[in-house]
Amino acid sequence: MFNLMTDSVIVGPDEPEYQILGYKLYRTCHACPQQYDVLDQNNKQIAYYRLRHGRFYAACPDYGGEVVYDANPKGDGIFDEDEEEMYLVAATMAVDRWVNRIIAE
Repeated sequence: MFNLMTDSVIVGPDEPEYQILGYKLYRTCHACPQQYDVLDQNNKQIAYYRLRHGRFYAACPDYGGEVVYDANPKGDGIFDEDEEEMYLVAATMAVDRWVNRIIAE
């Protein structure tokens, strides 16, 4: 079981690519796949986002974890400009629900 209080701390670059709902999204690969590490306010990784072959998903707390969001955007290995923000926000909302569920357990 994932424990938000004891999981390892990951410190990203100075500025995240995006900040959504208080979470910091650091792009770790720009295309093929486009992927992000998602950190909470304590710089702990709580999610991993990946877009490859037309499938975008969010896994918690990291790669290989529980898939909490899954979608099929137009982009194959990189988001189209008109869809990136929408999918990142939707995935982050799903991650936030996961975090709140873990806290409540």
